[in-house]
Amino acid sequence: MVSPLHATRLLLTHPEHLWTKDTALLAPLTTACPEMTELSRLVTEFARLLTPAKGNDTRTHRVDHRRPCGRR
Repeated sequence: MVSPLHATRLLLTHPEHLWTKDTALLAPLTTACPEMTELSRLVTEFARLLTPAKGNDTRTHRVDHRRPCGRR
């Protein structure tokens, strides 16, 4: 049996950072019901949105190199 806190940690941890025993728990957890399968998919999709893409630093570059405004 997996506690809600443990299940949350399993879902929110990157799969490469899980122990083998936790990876074994994650598979049946995410396929237990359609809602858990959808939750797992949404968490994965959200994590992809948070991962910086190549070339995504142009805005930061632009902000860092603005001219400072003068005060009167």
